[in-house]
Amino acid sequence: MIELTIFLFFIIITMNFLKNHIFLSLLFLFIFLPKKISAQQSEIISLAQEIDKKGKIQYALKNEKGKTIKNLSKYDQVFAYNIRKDRFLVCKKINEKSFFGLINEKGKEIIKCEYETIQKDFALQGESFLRSGALILLKKNQKIGAFDTQGKLFLPFEYDSISVLYQYGDGFPDDARGIWVKKNQKWDIIDLQTKQPKNLLFDDFLGFWKTFYYTVEQYGIFLKEGKIVFFDFNTQKIAQNITDNENHILTNEVKHNQKTGLIDRMGNILIPFEYTQIKNLCADKYNAFKVQKNEKWGLFQIDKTQKFVLTKNIQFEEKELKCE
Repeated sequence: MIELTIFLFFIIITMNFLKNHIFLSLLFLFIFLPKKISAQQSEIISLAQEIDKKGKIQYALKNEKGKTIKNLSKYDQVFAYNIRKDRFLVCKKINEKSFFGLINEKGKEIIKCEYETIQKDFALQGESFLRSGALILLKKNQKIGAFDTQGKLFLPFEYDSISVLYQYGDGFPDDARGIWVKKNQKWDIIDLQTKQPKNLLFDDFLGFWKTFYYTVEQYGIFLKEGKIVFFDFNTQKIAQNITDNENHILTNEVKHNQKTGLIDRMGNILIPFEYTQIKNLCADKYNAFKVQKNEKWGLFQIDKTQKFVLTKNIQFEEKELKCE
């Protein structure tokens, strides 16, 4: 009612002063009328479902008044896939097996509903809080590729694995700052500018450098030809060693082929990848480590040459190896 009164008021002004004040009147109209228009455009649209006469669930997008904005009955299932700032829906078709795709909140299919799997590559308490810079990972013909949230192909469907490391803004993940992939039993880094592999061809990805309290998602640890290689995702370059504020963290426990080993910040392998577990002998010391193999324990200690050597063979119960 208020908007109508304002509108009529300025119509009267326009009629009385049309000859001398046409520009001013139109200016006021353009200032006030968009508020009403924008209010109409910002209507809340929600996903609705109803059961038809055959007992099948029918999906649709409806406004607050219950009016259907978009009929989604061609899909067998539709469910929420929230990305911060935007709201997306996953579509699902079921023939002999399930196929997935992505539609936006207006009901437009931005990724065709033809992929074997769709996954969130970051989850927080069961919901995705990625911004519009997120990558949507899908699988087709047993290969993984990635789309952006605009429905544009970001990485082709030729990889066995794709992992994404995100920047953080306001406590939530933002755009990707690192992507590593696996293809033909080799790992590689994707150049974020060209979207092409850097052709580093690592043999394995061992994880990230860790401190006492958290994982430092800056240095990726890779294995190449039996040697440790650090990749700095901040600089997008190979690093010669690990530098961080936790200077007392000299060693890191990592896994290769499901076996655990120990490395230092220079990339030296201190204890080979042969054990199921590695633990400090003393909680606050790094000169002796208990190692487990075949449910028995042994002990590595630093010798006079500052190298770790097996001083007690794998034949003990863990409780027999005590901090002295």
